[in-house]
Amino acid sequence: MMVHITNTPEQQAIETRLATALTTIARLAENLDDLIGGHGRVARFGEIRRRNPRSTPPCNLSWLQLSIELQDLLKCGVLQARADGITGVPRDRSGEALAWWLAGHSNQLAPLRWVTSASWWSLRSGSNGVSWLDEVELYADTLENAINPAEKHPPAGSAVEVATWCGVSATSVRNWRRAGRLQGFWDGKRWLYRTADVMAVKEMMEQRRAG
Repeated sequence: MMVHITNTPEQQAIETRLATALTTIARLAENLDDLIGGHGRVARFGEIRRRNPRSTPPCNLSWLQLSIELQDLLKCGVLQARADGITGVPRDRSGEALAWWLAGHSNQLAPLRWVTSASWWSLRSGSNGVSWLDEVELYADTLENAINPAEKHPPAGSAVEVATWCGVSATSVRNWRRAGRLQGFWDGKRWLYRTADVMAVKEMMEQRRAG
């Protein structure tokens, strides 16, 4: 059994970074299923969605690849943690469960050299100049920015929502769609619109009025 120790200030900073990034991954990892299946808002409105001929419904290959890489990253951390004497790995091997487990052991992981060793991670992943912790933070940021973006810059929403965000009226948004100027997406209950598309039409209409 590994002895619990009080970390140095440097190790406490590493612990904070680990706990923050891993908690973010654990909180958002389940949303990857929606993104991969094309049911989540990012997959629906993203520019990288394309059909996998073996899948129904369409599959977002970029998000699938991210999910696989994230799973490998977490598994590598768990295996190394076990090799260093940390016990109690959960039976559930989903990305969410592994991230929660690692986050719960941040205090024990922080003093371990491999966590912040770029050379160690390079030997296992081929990545140069980054550590396992750096990669964990990168994936946490990727998920945070894509799945849980800042509310002032949402990727899409209803006519009322995007009208409020873009400074136009909801009636204008609906009329632009009916006139064929703006593409909408029916989710089974309501029309949804990309914020970027609404802004593009708004700018085009302003230019027409000015010219």
